Amino acid sequence: MRFDYLNKGPAWAPIREINIRDLSPHPVGDSAWLGDGHLVVGAGNQLFTYDRRIELSESLVNDLKLPKRKSGTWDLFEVVQRLMHRILVALHQTLKYHVEGEEVDNYLGIPMEEFYLSNKPQSMRLDVDDIGGFSSHNIHDDHEEAFSDEIALAINEKLTVVKLTQLSGHEQIQLADIVECCGMVEGQRRSLDENGARFMLFFRQHVLRRGRTNEMHMSWREINWAFHSTSQDVLGDFVDRQYHSRMIWEDAREIGVFMWLADETSVRKRFEQIARNEYTKNDDKSPIDCSLFYLALKRKTILQGLWRVASGIKEQAPTQKILANNFDEPKWRTVAMKNAYALLSKRRFRYAAAWFLLGDCLQDAVSVCLKQLKDLQLAIAITRVYEGDNGPVLKKLLEEQVLPLAAEDGNRWLASWAFWMLQRKDMAVQTLINPVYTLVETPCLPDIKSRMFLTDDPALVVLYAQLKQKTLQTLRGAAKITPRAEWDFVLHSAKLYDRMGCDLLGLGLVRNWEFSHLSHPRMKRSSIADVDPLSLVNQRRRSLVVTDIPMDELRLGGQLHKNANVSSQSAGPVPEKVKAAKPAPTMFYEPDANSLLDSFGF
Repeated sequence: MRFDYLNKGPAWAPIREINIRDLSPHPVGDSAWLGDGHLVVGAGNQLFTYDRRIELSESLVNDLKLPKRKSGTWDLFEVVQRLMHRILVALHQTLKYHVEGEEVDNYLGIPMEEFYLSNKPQSMRLDVDDIGGFSSHNIHDDHEEAFSDEIALAINEKLTVVKLTQLSGHEQIQLADIVECCGMVEGQRRSLDENGARFMLFFRQHVLRRGRTNEMHMSWREINWAFHSTSQDVLGDFVDRQYHSRMIWEDAREIGVFMWLADETSVRKRFEQIARNEYTKNDDKSPIDCSLFYLALKRKTILQGLWRVASGIKEQAPTQKILANNFDEPKWRTVAMKNAYALLSKRRFRYAAAWFLLGDCLQDAVSVCLKQLKDLQLAIAITRVYEGDNGPVLKKLLEEQVLPLAAEDGNRWLASWAFWMLQRKDMAVQTLINPVYTLVETPCLPDIKSRMFLTDDPALVVLYAQLKQKTLQTLRGAAKITPRAEWDFVLHSAKLYDRMGCDLLGLGLVRNWEFSHLSHPRMKRSSIADVDPLSLVNQRRRSLVVTDIPMDELRLGGQLHKNANVSSQSAGPVPEKVKAAKPAPTMFYEPDANSLLDSFGF
């Protein structure tokens, strides 16, 4: 199996064709792998043995772009493991002192015991965080340099002149791209959180591969990283620089910027920038191109000013005359609706959606974006700008369009984002583990594509580990997940890491995973909603949990929590006298100095 984030090809790839037609008249009856990796094929009373090594001249192998070998063969069972900073620093050292004609060591001189022996000095061991990923600290001793953007630049300069025999040409280009991305992220390390660094890494990788891939948009995985990042201002400035402050709607949709911006003020500011760039993207500067954006912002006066200077457009005079009216009156709203339907008949869909907004018909504008334009992100963006994140149209859009789409495609990233936008953060956590179609109110049968290997993403476990103890709602959502389901999820993610060639990531995941424990094992999980969520997290992390549940509900949950304690202890002997607990003091009283002296016997 070949699987990684950059090559979304078939999970199974043909590597060899077994054809015995010229060797035997009998059909193939059976085949089996020998212990040393050779393949035995049985046909009639004959056995044919095929070597584990494949000639690179075979056409099927050439399509796989496998690494070049001096011997002209490739070992099917050779395992290649790459780890980020440690390997890049070692690669820099290797290429820095490389002499033409010398072989490059497969492990770049890195002793493998460095990664799995726990009795090494701290400076020589790999820091593994709680979720099985590797922290920002590099593996280096006191005499070894740390990875930086300067090292990344030096590595890429060497990769242009030094051919690594372990990699194909295509893979070496990908390696250079990844090195550049890592160097860029490392340069922003102090101003980025982990999720922001993940988004920036994939964004730069997406930009570098834009001309060599069919991927037109960044996935919902990257959108979720940016959505849950605490450094969105830095990310916004970064993508602005990448587009030279000329971002139009197609660019914004490509990176999902209006999906991951959380602050409503930032959303409106970015949308207004898109409106200006849409107006100036062509030489003729037509107000038609930006009408939808300015009307979503409710900036009709700006649009009127643009039509005033649009002398070269034949629709200038009638449009100016209509826009001069008060569209708070039902009469002119009806006129706007009629114009919108007329534009629909002429297949001018985006302009028709703009006139629906002018007539205060947000739902109709959203329907045009979904049905005619096939642009879900545009529908969400104009809804967020027009009515905010708590409006009824956005709620309906998420519940009736986004969640069913996520259930049909098996897209857990999309479902988690939608539940979070709906303030159902408990469901946003559950959907990372449970199938989406089991959680939506209108369940639908998943599409056959939802069973593809690409829907299995080990990064889901990273987001789950982040969110499950982030707020009180997510604590409740994580508590509703059975221990067996969480165990299967973690184990499956570890297997996916192994399948991707990241064995150590899978090992770190299963070694360091912390399962959620109920404080009261006698309580049923069905009644977990009545439990104080803070009792589900250890004391050390309580101060980091965000309170997003009303205090009245918390007090009720805490009281039920105490009642459950009493009922669970009722099975034991009942004491003769039950003393009432004294209430906690509400004010602080300074102790008398004499009482302090008396306590020490003075």
